[in-house]
Amino acid sequence: MERFISGPLSGILWLALGLVLVGVVGWLCWRWFSVHQEEPQEDGVKNIMLSRVVEQSPMSIMLTNAVGEIEYVNPFFEETYGYRLNEVFGLNPRVLSAGKTSPDVYQEMWGTLLKGCTWQGELLNRKKSGEELWEFVTISPVKNERNELSGYASVKEDLSLLKAKEAQLFQTTYYDSVTGLPNRLLAIDRLSQALLQARRHEKMVLLVFFDLDHFKKVNDLIGFEDGNALLFLIAERLKGCIRNTDTVARYNADEFVLVLQDIPSTLVAEQLVRNVMSVMDETFVMGGQEFSLSASVGAALFPNDADDAYTLLQRAEQAMEKAKESGRGSFHFFTQTMNLVATQRIVMEHGLRMALIRKELSLVFQPILDVATEQLVSAEVLLRWNSPSLGRVSPEKFIGLAEDIGLIGALGEWVLETACRHLKAWQEAGYTIPKLAVNVSPQQFQSPDFVSTVQRALLNADVEASCLEIEITESATISNCDEAKALQTFGQLQQMGIGFSIDDFGTGYSSLSYLKRYPFDTLKIDRSFVYDVEHNQDSKMLVSTMISMAHSLGMRVIGEGVENTAHVQFLQEHECDWVQGYLYAKPMNAADFALYLKNRCGSCKTPSEIRIDSTPLPAAIGYPLPTEKSGEKPLFFTKHSTQE
Repeated sequence: MERFISGPLSGILWLALGLVLVGVVGWLCWRWFSVHQEEPQEDGVKNIMLSRVVEQSPMSIMLTNAVGEIEYVNPFFEETYGYRLNEVFGLNPRVLSAGKTSPDVYQEMWGTLLKGCTWQGELLNRKKSGEELWEFVTISPVKNERNELSGYASVKEDLSLLKAKEAQLFQTTYYDSVTGLPNRLLAIDRLSQALLQARRHEKMVLLVFFDLDHFKKVNDLIGFEDGNALLFLIAERLKGCIRNTDTVARYNADEFVLVLQDIPSTLVAEQLVRNVMSVMDETFVMGGQEFSLSASVGAALFPNDADDAYTLLQRAEQAMEKAKESGRGSFHFFTQTMNLVATQRIVMEHGLRMALIRKELSLVFQPILDVATEQLVSAEVLLRWNSPSLGRVSPEKFIGLAEDIGLIGALGEWVLETACRHLKAWQEAGYTIPKLAVNVSPQQFQSPDFVSTVQRALLNADVEASCLEIEITESATISNCDEAKALQTFGQLQQMGIGFSIDDFGTGYSSLSYLKRYPFDTLKIDRSFVYDVEHNQDSKMLVSTMISMAHSLGMRVIGEGVENTAHVQFLQEHECDWVQGYLYAKPMNAADFALYLKNRCGSCKTPSEIRIDSTPLPAAIGYPLPTEKSGEKPLFFTKHSTQE
């Protein structure tokens, strides 16, 4: 502690001593110059003595004439700057400037000198070698016996060492040594400054309190050194999710705070908190092992939740504690109205991540029949989620969420794998099931590994590609901005023998051009049109037009949402090919669908005799296993070793 204090104090003492020396030397220079002008013959001894003081001074001394041209520099100046007198003689002192000092400083300097006063201040200059140095400079006007300005005497003290010590002291005082982030002191200062700006411009400031879950146990396991390295990695990820105008700081041992400025709305604030939470989605590699960690996050908004820095910090920390209480690995807003929506979403998000592992997801199958013969021609595969805490969650809610959080690839892979295994088992049992139609999200279809995912699912189940049809919604086709890549994906799958259907036709931006560009085999008319064909003339015209258009393009047509004989009669009259709806069968779970197939087969195996291999979790899930007791995420989950 004594050594720490003595360093900065010694620098201050040296500065004080230097200022005294600068004053003394400056006065001696002035006396030398005035004596030299006034009494050259009368005081020769004193003149020689003053001359030696200037020559032997441990500070840089420069003398100029009245127009600012250099006429003399002492040996210490030459040693410091690397210039000999003959190299700078007659030049203006600005040749020494590094060009980085504010013009306001020079303006203030000349304003002082022109009044006949001495100026003192700090200047950033440059040596002949190009090296920069800070100097404390004293410049005094020199007058002759007639009280006329005859020149200027400049004394410079090198501040480089002192500046380095100041920078070191600032770094030690305001920055964390492990992560390089601002520490608690600087974080509070930055937050206070952000609130001042926000008041002035009537903006909001978002404060995020980020606390690592069970980090002490992690530290005990991997060691202090690796623990610090892990904190550094987390800090780098947090820095990567903020703007240059924002601040991320290490607030405590395993706590970070983020100060996010210029927040336009609470909706943006929520999205920013999700971005912060996402830094923990990817695993960390330490000591050759891959770890998954979690964090509890609290957030508070200025001016909604508090009007000063310390209260805002307190409320963000309170929100973080709430997040811990409600289950680690989540976030909580201090504002109750905002928190309700955010909490519901984060609960659903966490539940969806665990749904695959807890086997809460399942498939249902809805038959597709030939409208004329009522023969089974296909079945649509639909995903269902039955959560113990949330109940039955509509696909309209969780499919979009899965896309938002990057989980749709894992879900889609599981659906394909499971559907193909069921299909293989039913085929081996002798059931007549020509093909399955599997819905694919836009994001999944556009992923670079989608073709290989389909190939793997078919190969693992030993199913012919012709038995699989990919259903893509109309909006998915429109949203695919990379048409060349989409055509390549279609082409590769088509070469394998896979068919394609466009789902929910008529609900998006219908266009003949993309129906011609992409190799669709089937067009599915959305149930909203079929439902109205009994009474709505516009629906009748639209459905009949869709059927004619699809047939003209060589596509078969499926009418969805068929619920009564009037629907069937209309579709038959307009030569629709296939139908699907509650009139024939509702979506059924695998066991009920197997019984449905058995009843249509007669001599086939009973459903109880069918054995279906469980579908393994896809590698893309990348999420820690739940604990047996609580079902919560564990401290970490080692996925695999990165060492050979």
